[in-house]
Amino acid sequence: MAIFESLLKIPLFEPQPGLMIWTVISFALLLTVLAKVGFKPLADIIKKREDSIRGSIDEAEKVRQEAEKLLGNYKKQLAEARKESHEIIKQGKKIAENVKTEIVAKADKEAKQIVENAKLEIDRERARAIEDLEAKVTDLTVLTTAKVVNKMLDSKDHMKLIEDSLSEVKDLG
Repeated sequence: MAIFESLLKIPLFEPQPGLMIWTVISFALLLTVLAKVGFKPLADIIKKREDSIRGSIDEAEKVRQEAEKLLGNYKKQLAEARKESHEIIKQGKKIAENVKTEIVAKADKEAKQIVENAKLEIDRERARAIEDLEAKVTDLTVLTTAKVVNKMLDSKDHMKLIEDSLSEVKDLG
């Protein structure tokens, strides 16, 4: 406590009206000089900085709007591309269906032609077989008639003639 009491006795901490007036005048003079010399350039710097920031914000807003516009255009183009791709796929399916129909029709036509050719071939072979059979029957009939005319047959001869004819048919076949 003694220290505080001794500090209070120093004239520095005692109020002096003359010193106070000169301090206020010095402070006012300093403020006036700063207002003329320091505050105006400082205010100009702050104003420039504010304008620069405002310009950057405006530019950023323009860029954002342009980006939104581009995004809208890209979305529109993407939707058109999707629509176009769906249309191409639809056309491809339609073409594939047409090709399939054509292939099936062609295969059906070829199958019918093959069946028709086979029927014709079967008919020809049948006719040829009938002709061959008729020729063999005719030959056998002529052969049998020739033998019958050459001799009168009794039942024994008749059996022998049948067996001979059958063996000749087997030999011809």
